[in-house]
Amino acid sequence: MSPAARIVLLVALVTTAAPVSAAVYHCRDEEGVPTFSQFPCGSTPGAERPLPQRPLATIRTPPLAAAERRRLDAMARKLETRRRQRERSDAQVRQQAQRREAARARACDAARSGLTALARQRRSGYPLRQAQALDRREAELKHTVRKHC
Repeated sequence: MSPAARIVLLVALVTTAAPVSAAVYHCRDEEGVPTFSQFPCGSTPGAERPLPQRPLATIRTPPLAAAERRRLDAMARKLETRRRQRERSDAQVRQQAQRREAARARACDAARSGLTALARQRRSGYPLRQAQALDRREAELKHTVRKHC
């Protein structure tokens, strides 16, 4: 846990402490042995008497010194700055992933349209000297389709 978080937790715990009170009864059993309980005795009439209740002590913390307040404020600003930087970094990563996905989709579409055009050219006929070039181009386009689609 970071020092700033410890300080904030300590301040929160100390400032939220509330006094608690409960009745404590002093009783004596049949043999005269004293007992203390939070419930009234009732077995022997008149044997119970509540103990006087005193308010519980609460810890009052002094107000923070100006230097300590500035230090806490500086820590809070630093945490906020780090949170913003992390959000910006996450947004950049998401944008890069979206750009990569869009580029992949464009490459896939281009390869499929290239294969369609190549098939059209083969159906319409081509000179024999272009056969090897068309075969190479078809192999490249099929590879691209396998890779990106």
